[in-house]
Amino acid sequence: DDSLKIQTVYIEQQQNFNTTPLYKLPIAIDIYVEGKVERKDVVIDKALNVFSYEMSSKPDLVNVDGDKILLCEKVDNHNIEEWTFMYYNAPKYIDRHEAIQKLSEVNEPIATKTITDALGDKFEQIRRTAIRSLDVAIKTNPEEVKSKLIALVNTEENTRVKGDAISVLAKHFSDDAEVITIAKKGVEEESYYIAGKSLNALTYTSKEDALTFAKKYENETNLTLINSVATVYEKHGGPEQNKFFTEKYAQLDGFGKYS
Repeated sequence: DDSLKIQTVYIEQQQNFNTTPLYKLPIAIDIYVEGKVERKDVVIDKALNVFSYEMSSKPDLVNVDGDKILLCEKVDNHNIEEWTFMYYNAPKYIDRHEAIQKLSEVNEPIATKTITDALGDKFEQIRRTAIRSLDVAIKTNPEEVKSKLIALVNTEENTRVKGDAISVLAKHFSDDAEVITIAKKGVEEESYYIAGKSLNALTYTSKEDALTFAKKYENETNLTLINSVATVYEKHGGPEQNKFFTEKYAQLDGFGKYS
């Protein structure tokens, strides 16, 4: 309430009280205002709790469950600016992860910039989440995103982050010569994950190279590479590749056989 300078926080437990109890939950509410964080320790003990606080000015963010300890399905009513503020200023891994997930759902410059910045996050799983959340950013600013993804591939030490980046590059920039070179180089990597993702990438970028490398890896026993070879043959193969599927089917079990 701007006129009264009062921040009100509503916390509602929405479970079915016929089957699930009303919980008593001690948590913290972190209120970010004028460059500082004010922590309010509260106890949630009603179907609807209401907490009101006098403020010097409108907060940049009200972060309920500041320690991120609740095990629940949670709905936060933040706007885009607040989610962005959370990514850059809240201290927890979960804060940044939630922010990137929410920002990936909107087509706004501030959201796409934040997701692009998250490609350099210190947590590998957030970098992976950002990579998987780039669809809108690629549509609005393709050259910048491509440049950052290529830089990430060239410097990234985590194999899964690097493999995911190669995969997204190939999906969205399949005709780019530099991307094709990256995919061909990636197929030769020692990491099964990077090699598999790169082989999948060649399915988009270069049919001839994809078939050549798939042939090379036909006798591999690693499931990631087997699936990647199967992906190439599914898209580009002919009757002569049917033997690969029948032989591998007989050798595999569980999800490998299913795939």
